[in-house]
Amino acid sequence: MLLVLASTLGLCLSSPAQITRTDGGKYLFRCKYTVGKAFSYTMHMRITRPGQDPISVTGPFVETVKGVNGKTGAMTVVFGPLKSGPHLEHIVLPAQNYKFDQDMLGKVKGEGNVPQMSVLFPTNPIKVGDSWDGSTTGQPMGSNTTIKAHYKFLKMSQVLGHKAAQISVQLASVGQADTNGTGTLYILVEDGSLWSTQTNLSMSSPGAKPSPGGNPPKMTLSMAMARQ
Repeated sequence: MLLVLASTLGLCLSSPAQITRTDGGKYLFRCKYTVGKAFSYTMHMRITRPGQDPISVTGPFVETVKGVNGKTGAMTVVFGPLKSGPHLEHIVLPAQNYKFDQDMLGKVKGEGNVPQMSVLFPTNPIKVGDSWDGSTTGQPMGSNTTIKAHYKFLKMSQVLGHKAAQISVQLASVGQADTNGTGTLYILVEDGSLWSTQTNLSMSSPGAKPSPGGNPPKMTLSMAMARQ
């Protein structure tokens, strides 16, 4: 379940990138890697589960470029620890560490249990209003899960004095956990880094005991993440 969640949320994040305007008024989105560059964020999540009280958790998300080979970045991500409680005294999830290579479109290279950690950028330049699709497939806990994302370039916005591309995303996955969700993220034009993202997910396990209405019980998650 953790890797499904990490991959699904990862499709709402952004690695360091470059946004370039073309002569035709379109924008080209590409990941651009600089060795040693690190981006730190704080995540706030609220999780509701059937028959249990809602839980709110907070934790860090830190992405670092460890190396560059051509247009591919050698990345590390530290996700968590996630903590709860009035003074964040309870550790809900220990820190998760990931190492992976990532290409200029944000795609994690190779196979295995490394979750997708970035928006999947379109191959060609796009204009405001354009949409594109991305997907990633992994094998968390031995079960194939395909996560699909539908993106739309909404507009150029101003966030605290910074110009940013505002992108919406619709998410869906089928496999270990059936997931649906929506999100919005802001990517800074000045350096292509993620400024903030807001995501809402609904997840159900096909093998879970059905609710009285006959449907699998659902877990919902709301996440807000912003630059530190």
